Amino acid sequence: MSTSKAESKVNFNQIIGSPGILQTGMDIIIFWSKLKNFFLANLIENIIQKRAILLSSISGEIHKVLYGLCILSVPDDIEYASHIKKLNKVPEHVKSYFAARHTFYQAKRRQDESLCQ
Repeated sequence: MSTSKAESKVNFNQIIGSPGILQTGMDIIIFWSKLKNFFLANLIENIIQKRAILLSSISGEIHKVLYGLCILSVPDDIEYASHIKKLNKVPEHVKSYFAARHTFYQAKRRQDESLCQ
């Protein structure tokens, strides 16, 4: 699917919304939904543009993980669909039960807080 340069130019005055930034610990399903809707709202079908928007919509930490997953190449040279598959395989960081329990027991009441709060 090849488009000419004239067809692929985007007028940034007409951009609708923002896909947001994928951060560590964020729900990736919500990010994919936002990204798909961003592409739909702005009529973006070009896979090169999709890849560029995806790569600019991830945090530095996730970008490092993606570089680690791209063996013998860089993310700029890999197809958009391949990035989606790779990012879906990255496990989510889940706080352990013991860490959550420790945080709960370390909590202290503020001076302006009542016992009920």
